[in-house]
Amino acid sequence: MSHQQWWYIDFVVTSAGNNPHFDQLDAVTTKSLLLSSLKTFFGDSAAGLGFDLLGFRPAQMRGIIRCSASLVVKLRASMTLPVELNGETLSFSTIKASPLLTALLADSRSYKHKNYLTAKRKLQLESYSDDGEAMDTDGS
Repeated sequence: MSHQQWWYIDFVVTSAGNNPHFDQLDAVTTKSLLLSSLKTFFGDSAAGLGFDLLGFRPAQMRGIIRCSASLVVKLRASMTLPVELNGETLSFSTIKASPLLTALLADSRSYKHKNYLTAKRKLQLESYSDDGEAMDTDGS
């Protein structure tokens, strides 16, 4: 029995007509558009490999796809093709791709490290304050 490695792709759908909230787009339609672009780009054999649309938020026009490691490159390449839905041209853009689903939650470029020990010490000092005011923790 072989172990299949999954990859996760965080993507957003944009409209060429500057329509930020294309109201006719839902999870089923999005998966159908992705399948048709995969079929257009690589043929019927690639479309048969399959992928899962784990979630799609129509308000943000953003979703997450789970696919096998062998399909990641093909799926991302097919997402570069513009698709048409009811006369509106849409395009898919990859935000992040990772073999770990939790990696899609954080962005290392904007992450700000919080010093846990300093925050814990400040909380302890505030709780020991008699008059309810926070005590100065920097020693001044």
